[in-house]
Amino acid sequence: ELRAMTAEHRALLNSAVDAGSAVANVNLASLDPALRSEIRSSAEALEEKEELVSCQILIYELERIFTYLEAELGNTVSKGYIPLQDRLNVAEFGLLESQIESFEKQLEAGEYVDPDVLAVVLDQVTDFKRRLGIDYYVTGLTFDREAIQRFLADLLEKTKS
Repeated sequence: ELRAMTAEHRALLNSAVDAGSAVANVNLASLDPALRSEIRSSAEALEEKEELVSCQILIYELERIFTYLEAELGNTVSKGYIPLQDRLNVAEFGLLESQIESFEKQLEAGEYVDPDVLAVVLDQVTDFKRRLGIDYYVTGLTFDREAIQRFLADLLEKTKS
């Protein structure tokens, strides 16, 4: 649905570009008021749909994180305690959940959700998933310098003893 809306919006913008122009600049002030209004309403609808899709992606990712945390924590009654890192992960999950819940409420009320804030929260969710070990985004071969140094130091210590 988002792809179709994007294609329709592009077609609408292309209809406003002069056929002989070398650069596709659209001067809204020189357009027919009806076409200008149609372009603006199409842009607003497209932006709203993009916000909705971003929010749905965040909800989906949050559900995946919840499933992972639920499986990791297991039955805490049998353990008798919850490790600090698990408690911190649950706290971070709660913060992300409340942020995403507020986005949902804003969208349901028809209010504007800042796309920059959505992008930041999406980055936070991606980082949280990376730290939990869910979905590694590999864009080439990278090394964790600290992990390698730690490994070498441990190896050196083992060989000394």
